[in-house]
Order: sequence, then structure tokens, then C-alpha cells
Amino acid sequence: MLEDNKTSKTVWEVLGSIHFSFNVDECAERVDIELLRILNEGRNEGDINKIYDFIETAERGNQPIINSEVPQILEDAYKTDARRLFRFIESKKDIVDYWTFLSLISDKHIIYSFADMESDNSYFFFECARQILTRFSNDDSYKSPCTSAIIKFAMNDLNLWNCWTKKFENNVKYNRIIWNVISKLESPQLLEYSRTIRLIECFNNETGRIHQEGFLKLGAKERDRIILTIAKTIYDQWESALIESKNTGKYQNNILFSKYYSVILSSMELLFSEDNIWAAEMEKYVQFLESDIENWFSSETKHFSVFFLNLTNIYYLLLVKENKLEVIDSNRVKTSFEKIEFLLTKYECYWLFEDASEYISRIKNYLTY
Repeated sequence: MLEDNKTSKTVWEVLGSIHFSFNVDECAERVDIELLRILNEGRNEGDINKIYDFIETAERGNQPIINSEVPQILEDAYKTDARRLFRFIESKKDIVDYWTFLSLISDKHIIYSFADMESDNSYFFFECARQILTRFSNDDSYKSPCTSAIIKFAMNDLNLWNCWTKKFENNVKYNRIIWNVISKLESPQLLEYSRTIRLIECFNNETGRIHQEGFLKLGAKERDRIILTIAKTIYDQWESALIESKNTGKYQNNILFSKYYSVILSSMELLFSEDNIWAAEMEKYVQFLESDIENWFSSETKHFSVFFLNLTNIYYLLLVKENKLEVIDSNRVKTSFEKIEFLLTKYECYWLFEDASEYISRIKNYLTY
């Protein structure tokens, strides 16, 4: 450690003299040359994805050699003036510099404190949040500072918010705080989130359970505010995903329970609260089911995949009115239900998954209210 009577002056002078550069020799391995090319392209184009391709590859084993005294100098600087160190790092205006400096800080509480400081530097908070999530999420202490850092850049830069969502959508530890983040965002950020998430992803993983539990733990007022903002976009995206899955031949051999099941269902409950609108949507999807099932397919696999993709939305629509079906007295609804029941019976041979009989029975019970 530097002498106390010289710490303030020496620390800042040393930090000010540090510059990071990444170069490779002419005889370097091809992978290193390519990695540097990606970094330079990313910087020149302002492409954060390319920059993080470089950073994440470096983190897997090719990190630069740094003067071993720098980590201690950073700690000394923090003890001398935490806010000044924060300003020093975030003023670099370069993601790779943020990454390098923050990576050299081993005390998580230093980075935690940075997450709570104020600045309009979205890129710094993006990297701050990323390092908290990837380096320091072994206990619950990461939740509050990571949430704070994410909110800061999300509120300031929709492109970064989009990038973060795509990068960490399926990260288990991020999903533990995702609704803490989303509940603090405003309409533009909520809409960007609803346009970015991949709704067709299945529920059968830990992130699906965690995501749903977090959503259901929200207060009713907060949940209603979010759904009121994103419902239409969510359902439009959900329909587009179903259509794209049919067109691209996505394999589906049962009802598709999306990771975002609760969000989709809540959106549908809002959009189809009126019985006549719900009945028209049900009729539309029964027509899809009828017409698609009559098309020619190159394999039986594609045939039953389309069958289940259409049936998935029919099932969701039934759940929307689960406790109100008996009051919907409409000939068009009864006709739709008769067609569904006929097709369920005709293609019962497709129901080969576990608990299939339970789902068939449940659907038929809805249809015979």
C-alpha cells in the first residue's frame, strides 16, 4: 500500500497514467487476430454486441496482462475518495475501459456502491450491472445494486435495455430480480421489453418458474399497470411467434406453456374481457385449426406440430373465460366448441405426451360447460 501522506496525490496520478490497449503480433494465433478485429469493428461501428463478443471471449481465458499493483491502487483510491474513483472510471467513455477497471476490483461492495451513484453514463451502468450479475451473485446481496444499475441505463437508453434483455433473458439470477426492475420502469421501457422477449420459449426450465413466481408476487396495482401498458404488444408478439413457428416447422408435440405464460394470459384476460371479442378470437383460432389441419405437410411431425400450436392459443382462450363459460350463450361459441371437440377426438392419436389424457379431459370439460 502507498504511504498515507502521499496516497491522495500518488493514487490519482498513477490512475491517470494507466491506459489499456489491445494489440496482437503478426505471428499471433488467428483467433486472437479475429478477436481484435471484432473489437475494432465494434468500437468503430458503435456495436455493443461485437464489443461484448470480445469482452466475453477474453473473460473465458484471454484477458490482458495487467500491472499487479493496479487492483491495490484502485482500492486505495476508493478509500481516499469513493466518488472521485467512480467519476474517474465512468469518465473514460469506453466500454472496454469500464470492463477492465471494474474487473480489477475484487471487493464487490465497491462496485455495489458505484451502482447507487448518480450519472447519465448508461454504458458504465450496463457494465456495472453485468459484472455484479456475473461475478457477485452468489448470495442475495447482488439483487439491490444490480437492480439499481439496470434501472439507470434502461431508463436512459432503450437500445441498451433491449441488448440487456436479449443477453440475460434466460439467466436464472437475473430472473430473480427481473420484476423488481420492470416494476420501476415507465411505458417506453415496458413496451421495449414486450417487443424484445421471446414469447415462444417453453416453460420447462428454472427460469420459467422463477419468472412466473416473480410476476405473481407483484402487487395487483403494479401488475395491472404493467399489463395495461404491454397487453396489446404482448398478444401481437405472441400471435406472430405462433405463426412464425408454424411457418418454420417448429416441433411441438403438446400444449406449449410459454415461459411468459402468466404475462400472456394476463394480457389476454384484459384484451378479451368482453365476451363478444373473446368469442370472435376463439372463432378465428378454430378456423385456423380447421384450415391448417387440412393442409398438406411433408411429414406427420409437421402436421401435429401445427395442430398443437393452434390448439395452444385455443387452450389459453379457454382459460381466460374458465369461470365464465357458462354465461356465454352464443351459437357461434357452441359451434366453435363442437368443431374443437370433433378435432380433438379425430387427432387424439397425437396426444402422446405425459399427462395428455388430463389435458384432453380438461379441454373437453370446458367445451361441455
